[in-house]
Amino acid sequence: MEGRFTMLSRRLLLAVLLFGAFAAEASLTGGKVVFTSNRSGKTQLYVKVPGSAAPPVKITSGFHDAQHPHWSPNGKYIAYITRDVITGGSSAIDVLYIIDESGALMSTVPMVKFPFATHLGYPQWAEDGQRIVLTYFLANGQRGLGLITFPAPYQFGNPPATKILIAPGPAMNPGEAIFSRDGLSIYFSGDNIGPLAELFRMPAGGGSASHVLGNGKPVRRFFAPCFSPDGLRLMYNSELWKEDATYLDEEILELDLPAGSIARITKEPGNQYGCYAAHGAGEFVMQSSAKPSAPYALFLQEGTTRVPLDVASVPNRKDGSPDWWKPPCACVAPPPSIA
Repeated sequence: MEGRFTMLSRRLLLAVLLFGAFAAEASLTGGKVVFTSNRSGKTQLYVKVPGSAAPPVKITSGFHDAQHPHWSPNGKYIAYITRDVITGGSSAIDVLYIIDESGALMSTVPMVKFPFATHLGYPQWAEDGQRIVLTYFLANGQRGLGLITFPAPYQFGNPPATKILIAPGPAMNPGEAIFSRDGLSIYFSGDNIGPLAELFRMPAGGGSASHVLGNGKPVRRFFAPCFSPDGLRLMYNSELWKEDATYLDEEILELDLPAGSIARITKEPGNQYGCYAAHGAGEFVMQSSAKPSAPYALFLQEGTTRVPLDVASVPNRKDGSPDWWKPPCACVAPPPSIA
């Protein structure tokens, strides 16, 4: 009798493990991933449906490189940075483009909207579909944060309003920024008199910034932020290896905001960047290299389950900057306020 119960327990355990593996595999399909690739020459945008046998679809064909793409919260539009010659100009400058998923142009915001800017980067949408925060750069290397506000959510017919949230200057050199899921705060990396790339938070409309703590200390060496769908965890790329030999190159870390604790998501050679799937249950897309100088490969991961994202990579060409959007589901609760 004891042997039968033991055998039954083993079968139940195996069934649970197999179900967990199948569930993880199932969550790593669906939605759509936009990414950059220079497989056709200039770096352009492509869209791949995870789990589909269809190859990626190229959606831009600009003369200049496309960079830093991000899906809008409703999954219908993509914001990214490229270069273009604007009306009255004679040379190409950085421009924020907003396109639909077929590549049709919806709106543009040139860098001249931010005084003395020479480059733009890292656009991120607010959940309301009406605001975008981005970084702008001066010729001397200083940076500022800019806010773009459209007349209404996803209304691109009229020019948006622009506002400087943090002007370039010696007191703060802000970098990559992201809205909290509730839209009340902006989190960003910033250099001031302390360590490089510390994590700060400020009101979404501008105002005083304060440090964000992890493990009882200001979070530092912080890049490429991405919020979890529930708004409680912040995934980011870390360069702590530059000051702590226990870290292996650039890793993905996760800050639990309510608990104030940091967890290591990856612990492997090479450089990793990751971002949660919008409306997912914790799965994320990532780019990873076997060593810092090696090309990136794209993967989908949930927990410890990682599968390649089949983007039909081309040898000696670069794929990167993936962003994964999934349709809304009942599996994710509305984001709470954590400001």
